[in-house]
Amino acid sequence: MTLAQELVADVWASEYFLELQDRLERDVAQAFVRQPSAEGLSPAEVNDLLRFADLLSYGDTADDRNMAYRIIAQVSQLHAIDFELRAYATAILSKLGNFPGLEYLRELGGELPVLPIEREIERQAKLLTQSTSDGQLVFTDAQYEIRRSLATSDFFSFSGPTSIGKSFILKDYIKSLLETEELAGKAIVVLVPTRALITQLVDDFRREITDSRVHVGAFPQTSPLLQRRFDRSVLVLTPERLIRYLSSGNVPVRYLFVDEAQKIAAVKDERSSLYYHAIYETTRRYATQLVFASPNIPNPGIFLEIFGHTGEVSLSIQDRTVSQNRYYVNPHTQQASYFKASSSGGSLEEHELEHQLPGTVNGVLATLGAQASNLVYCNGTGPTVELALAFALSRPLVALTPALESLIEFASTSVHVDYYLITCLRHGVAFHHGRMPHEVRARIEAMFLDGSSPLDFIFCTSTLLEGVNLPAKNIFVLTEKHGSAPFEQVDFENLVGRAGRLTREFTGNVICVPVDKSRWTDKTLITTTRPSEAVSFLVDSNKRRTSEFNNIGRVLAGEEIASGFTVGARSNLATYGSLIFLHHLENNESPLVAKFLERSTSGADQLAAATESTRVPAAVVRASPSIKLNYQQRALEYIETHRERTQLFPDIEQIEIGPMLELLYDLYGWEKEESGGRDPLIPPGLIRAGYGTSQLKYWAMVANHWVKAEPLSRIISYSIHFHQDRGYIWFKLNGVPTKEDFVRSPRHINIIIEQVMTDIENGLRHKIFRYLQNFFDLSRHVLGDAAAPNWAELIEYGTTDQRSISLQNSGFSRAAAKLIIEEYIDFVSFDARHELDEIDIDALRTALPEGNELAEEIRSVIAGFVELADP
Repeated sequence: MTLAQELVADVWASEYFLELQDRLERDVAQAFVRQPSAEGLSPAEVNDLLRFADLLSYGDTADDRNMAYRIIAQVSQLHAIDFELRAYATAILSKLGNFPGLEYLRELGGELPVLPIEREIERQAKLLTQSTSDGQLVFTDAQYEIRRSLATSDFFSFSGPTSIGKSFILKDYIKSLLETEELAGKAIVVLVPTRALITQLVDDFRREITDSRVHVGAFPQTSPLLQRRFDRSVLVLTPERLIRYLSSGNVPVRYLFVDEAQKIAAVKDERSSLYYHAIYETTRRYATQLVFASPNIPNPGIFLEIFGHTGEVSLSIQDRTVSQNRYYVNPHTQQASYFKASSSGGSLEEHELEHQLPGTVNGVLATLGAQASNLVYCNGTGPTVELALAFALSRPLVALTPALESLIEFASTSVHVDYYLITCLRHGVAFHHGRMPHEVRARIEAMFLDGSSPLDFIFCTSTLLEGVNLPAKNIFVLTEKHGSAPFEQVDFENLVGRAGRLTREFTGNVICVPVDKSRWTDKTLITTTRPSEAVSFLVDSNKRRTSEFNNIGRVLAGEEIASGFTVGARSNLATYGSLIFLHHLENNESPLVAKFLERSTSGADQLAAATESTRVPAAVVRASPSIKLNYQQRALEYIETHRERTQLFPDIEQIEIGPMLELLYDLYGWEKEESGGRDPLIPPGLIRAGYGTSQLKYWAMVANHWVKAEPLSRIISYSIHFHQDRGYIWFKLNGVPTKEDFVRSPRHINIIIEQVMTDIENGLRHKIFRYLQNFFDLSRHVLGDAAAPNWAELIEYGTTDQRSISLQNSGFSRAAAKLIIEEYIDFVSFDARHELDEIDIDALRTALPEGNELAEEIRSVIAGFVELADP
C-alpha cells in the first residue's frame, strides 16, 4: 500500500472525520429546507474537513474522489468562499482534473491561488494534454480517459453519470474525425432514441462544425445538391431512419455512435429490437466502427458482446463532475428526510429532518424551488400539463421580458390561443414533452437556460431520459413510475443525473415528492445510486433461459406469445422473429439465428415452416421487421390479387387517405395490434363497442391536412371542429380511457391540443407511417413503378410537394421549406425530378427579413452551403 493509500484509509477510519462529515450533511439538508442549524461547523472544523478532503482527492477509487469533491461542494453551500476555501478547492479540483469546476470557482471569487510547485506543474500539464481538439476547453480527468480510449479503440463502449458530458466528449471526437481524409465520401451516424433529440443534436452540430466539407442531416435521403457540394456527412438518426438509410443506397457509414445504448438491452422498450437490427445491418454492410455511450451502468461491455466484439475495450466511469443531494419530502405528513453519502458507495442512509414543511405539493415546490432553476418530473403528458397549470395558477404573475412575450406570441399563433402553456408562461412556468413542436420546445429550453429569465420551473415527461440536455439546480420527482411500471434504476439515475449544472454550480438537488399518498412508498430508487448490470437474453449464458426464444418461435408459427410479457416485450419478440426469419432467408448464419436454434426446442421446424408459408422478399422484411410476417404475407397476397393501381391507392391529387386507412386496418389487424399499450391508434373502448373503424375518420382528417402542409395550429382547429361535430371526445383520465360529451372549453381544447401533437408524432409519423411504408414496399415489389405514389413519404415530410421534400432533405424544416416555396422560389431551382439543384445563397440571404424565426432558420441552414466547384 502506498503512502497516499494509507492516508486515505486512515481518513475513512477516522471517527472525527465521519462525525464532521455527518454534521456537514445535516447542516446542508437543514439549510435546504429553509431551517439552518443553530450551530454549524466552526472555522477550525471546516478547515479540518477540507484537509481530509484534500487527502481523499489522492484516492484510487471513485468513492474517494467523489467524497473529496462532495466536501468542497457542500462547504461552499454554507460558507463564504474565502481565501482558505478557494485554496483547498483549487487544489482538490485540480487534482481531480475538474476544470469546469475551477472555471466556476474563478467566476465566484476571482483569480485562483497559485498551488505548491509540484501541484501547479500537474495542473498545467493537464491543461496542456487534456485540451479539446480545438484547444478551447479542457477535459476533466474522467472525460479525458474516455476521449483517449475513443481515439485508440476500433470498438468501444463506455458509461458514466449523466453529468459527465457524454455528448460533449462524442462531439469533440467526431469533429476530429471529420478532419481526416478517411472520411472523404463517407458518413458518421449518431443513433439517438427520439426525433426530439435529433433536432437538438443537429442544431448543436451545425453550430459547432465549421468545416465547409461537412453536411449535417437528419433524414435518410440526401438531395443531389448536398451530395454534390459536401464531401462528408454527419447524420443524426433514429433506428427507424437508419434502417431506411441502409435501403436507399447512400454513402457508406464509417463510424456509428450509439447514444443511450442501454435501449438495446431494454426488453420492455418495444424499439430495442430495432436498435439491434439497425446496428447489426450497418456493421455487417460497411464494417463500421462502433461506439456505445450509456448511463452509469457497471458493465457497458455487454453492448459490444451483443454484436460479437467480446474482449474489446469498455470503460465504466463512476467519477462525478457535479455532487448531488437527495431528499424525500412528503407534503401529506409534512415531513422530510435527507440521504447521506457513505464510504460504501452504492447505498445511501436515510435521516429524518426536524422541520415541518408545507402540506401541499405546490407549497413544497414553491418553497424549496425558490430562486433556483427547477425541473419537475411527471409521468405522462396529461399529468404534466395539469400539474404545471395548477402550480402556475398558485403563483403570482411574472414581469414579462421581450423574450417571454415573444414566446407567448409564438405559442399562441403556432399552436392555439387557448393553449395552457401560455397561461403557465405568464407565471414563470412551462411544460415540456417530446411531442411538442420543436420550435416551441427549443425556445422553452433556451429561455430556461438563460439565468436572467423569469422562467424557473419546467414540468416535464420522460423526454429527459432520452438524452435531451436540460440540466437544473433542482429536480423534483413526483412519482416513481415511468409509464405503468416502476422506474428501472438506470432510467431513474439518467433522469436525476440532470440535477446540477456543470460550470454553473457544484451541487444539484434531487427531491422526491409523492404527488399522492400511493407514490414513493418504496425508497429503494433513492437510496441506490448505482444501477445494476444491464442484461440481455441475446447473450445470457444460462442455457435454461429459453422463454424468449420459445416465444419467438411461436411468433414464427403464427401463434400467440405466452402471457407474462409486457406490450413492449411482446412487440420486441415479434420483431426478433422477423429478424431471425430474415437472416435465415439470406443464409446469414448470424449469432441471433444460432442462439435461437440452440435455445428454442422447435426452432428449426418453426423456421422451415415460416419460410414455406411466407413469400415476403428479404428487402421488405429488412425495412419493416416490426410488422409481423403473417400480416406482411396477407398484404402481399392482397396486392397480387388486386393488381390495379386504382384499387390500391386513392388519387393523390384529391388528398384523401381514408380508403387507404380502411385497407390497412383490415390487412394488418389494427383491431388487435393497435388497440393496446400507450397511445393506441384505436381506443379499446371503440373496439369493445364494435366501432373501431370509426376512429379512422379522425386519422384521415389529421393525415389529409398534414400532407397538405397545413400548420399545426390549423390542424388543431380542424380537430376541434371534428370533435364538435362528432359530439364526444376520448382521452385518458388517471390512465383509464374515458369518453365525455365534447364541450368547447379550455380543458377539452387542451386535451385536443395534446392529442393532436401526440397523434402527429407518434400515431401518424411513427405507427401509421410504418404500415404505409410496408404496403408501398410490397406494392413496388409486385407492381414496379405502378405502385407510386408513396403515402408514407408524404406522411414523413408532411407535404405532397416533392420540392418541399427535397428542401427538407437538404436541412430545412417543414415550415421553412414551405416558406421558401411560397415566397422565395425565385432563389432556388429544381431539376426535372423536383430535386433541389441550386440555391442563390447571397440573393436569398439578402431577401430574408430580420427578426423572423423561419428566416433565421433558413439563414442558419444556408450558412453551411458554400460554393464548391462541381466534381
